[in-house]
Amino acid sequence: MGKCCLLPREAAPAKAANHRKSPTNMTDKHAITLIETCVAQYKRLSAAFDAIDKVFSVANTEIHEAAWSAFDKYVEAVSELIGDNGKWIDWFIYEAKCGEKDLKYRASAKSRPVQIKTAKQLLWIIKSK
Repeated sequence: MGKCCLLPREAAPAKAANHRKSPTNMTDKHAITLIETCVAQYKRLSAAFDAIDKVFSVANTEIHEAAWSAFDKYVEAVSELIGDNGKWIDWFIYEAKCGEKDLKYRASAKSRPVQIKTAKQLLWIIKSK
């Protein structure tokens, strides 16, 4: 007989606490994977709507709004998980066009501006804030 997945009520909080990590305990590798997944999903959703728009326009329709609203909530959840309090993932996806646009970031007035092209570079910004 397999293990039961239900825990006694008094054991549940301790078990849950052992499996939950705070944003500060998340590894860089895991955070980068989450950012890369957001970017991949954005590109996938954009491509899907571009293909649909070739046949008929869905911009500003219920399906369009529902899909993009769900994506935005997904990005918010990932941002919270990795400690992105400055909405840098939003900036990277929408403003920097997933690192393809020539937008540069300067860590301080004395540092040289750097174009943020990768999830690893984006995580560096998030962690520096």
